[in-house]
Amino acid sequence: MGWRRLGLGVRGVPKGQKVKKVPLRICVGCQEVKPKKELIRVVRSPEGELLVDPTGKKAGRGAYICPSVECLEKALKGKQLERSLKVAIPPELADSLRTAIQTLPGGALTKVGQKRGGGNGRPS
Repeated sequence: MGWRRLGLGVRGVPKGQKVKKVPLRICVGCQEVKPKKELIRVVRSPEGELLVDPTGKKAGRGAYICPSVECLEKALKGKQLERSLKVAIPPELADSLRTAIQTLPGGALTKVGQKRGGGNGRPS
């Protein structure tokens, strides 16, 4: 029996149903492509503060990272996180980011650093 006789479309999905695409992102630490929901978004807001954004909806420049300290360490050591966010990350800010990822609350934004100077929202 052919797939057309079974009422299936080209991709094996019943006719009339659409295939839902899963958004994929690359972890800046391990460089693996994973579904967006499995990664944590780190955001540099327009005000210049760094936030851990588990919802993925906060405004600002973002970078995605696996919810593991190992990926964070790789991203900090290779400066991929700094490059992605276009901001220098001092050691004390890296420590607070490490603790924020380890103790990530369910669904809440976690403020990681202090506001940077400048006021125009651009990296120094």
